Amino acid sequence: MAHLGEAKADIRLKKVKNLSAHLTNAEWMMSIPGTDEQKRFLLNCNGCHTLERIMKSSYDADGFLQIFERMANYYPGSTPLKPQRLAGTAVRDVQRGGDGRKTAEWLASINLSQQQTWSFPLKTQPRLTGKSTRVIITEYDLPSPLIQPHDVVLEAGYRSLEICQRAGVPVAYGSDLLGQLQEEQSREFLIRGEVMTPLEVIQSATTIAARVLRHEGKLGVIAPGAFADLLVVDGNPLESLKLFQDQGAHLSVIMKGGRFHKNRLA
Repeated sequence: MAHLGEAKADIRLKKVKNLSAHLTNAEWMMSIPGTDEQKRFLLNCNGCHTLERIMKSSYDADGFLQIFERMANYYPGSTPLKPQRLAGTAVRDVQRGGDGRKTAEWLASINLSQQQTWSFPLKTQPRLTGKSTRVIITEYDLPSPLIQPHDVVLEAGYRSLEICQRAGVPVAYGSDLLGQLQEEQSREFLIRGEVMTPLEVIQSATTIAARVLRHEGKLGVIAPGAFADLLVVDGNPLESLKLFQDQGAHLSVIMKGGRFHKNRLA
């Protein structure tokens, strides 16, 4: 199909032969036996992988305990294609306040470690029929298979910043990039730098952020009584916002709440 072209197809649906391969995470949650407390453990799992991976596994309870220990060292939002280790000595509470052994025993009782197929029926939500099956699908060619679809709205983000700048709307610096995109968080400085001056970008992360959060005098300033959150930059960020890139490589000092997390000047 040509770029920006259109194609139409009439597809005849038929019953699947392997229902388990087509279940959504919600349908797995409906199907598996267990209490709400037991199932609550699985609510955050699909941030990294589908529940199908768990249900089709053959790990016993001891095997799941080893997996819990390994999972504690990875960022939420990691994917099987690109798992990301936590930095330094940080670890996650993957047991989420529960009893790891009991959770592991429960998972081993519902996966395929003790049986060739599941002892419980697979439940599904009603599928689309009639006019509901008529859909428009928009596909984007992304430069990397690891890039998430929402990245294609970047251009709209530029336009939004420009509109806010012209209208005088204060916009604080912020990013929601996690998991495999964690390292891209600081690229927000460069993105804003496309439509703002370096000073305006830095102010959006300091004084403007303080105003938006109603913490003026506490955030974004060096003053008595303010939070002791400080960065010492190797160079002049008013000349190059690239100094905020490379995961802190150009920062001599990182202080949060009066505590040094990095200090190359000592």
